[in-house]
Amino acid sequence: MTPTQLNDAIVASTLINNWGGECINKTGEDIPYGVKPSDGDANIYGYDDGFDVSGYMYLDGIEGADIGYTKVYNVNVFQKKVEGTADDYQTAINLHKYLKQRKFNVDILLNKTVKCEHCYFATIVVRLRTFGDC
Repeated sequence: MTPTQLNDAIVASTLINNWGGECINKTGEDIPYGVKPSDGDANIYGYDDGFDVSGYMYLDGIEGADIGYTKVYNVNVFQKKVEGTADDYQTAINLHKYLKQRKFNVDILLNKTVKCEHCYFATIVVRLRTFGDC
């Protein structure tokens, strides 16, 4: 699988209303956000109260191996809190299930330490295996 295939699968899921695609992750604030490299600082993706669900993905690291390597992508999902409901990470859980059904190697982290007063924040970790040239 490739980063493009991951992005396309997330778009096809129609679970995220405000999808940023691949971004540069910024963590200097209480709430992480992504900046689209092609747009400079013009487009920022993260929690946005104008959308029920926002998100973006970023390359978190590369794990090496003898034959190939694995690119580790994090998909940050911000779900707007609705007054009178319990903790709701349902969109992130549904996206995790959706990607797993499409044979992506995924894990989910329901992050309650991120200080987002108006949203639920989750990270879906996706490992994309790449093989070197022979």
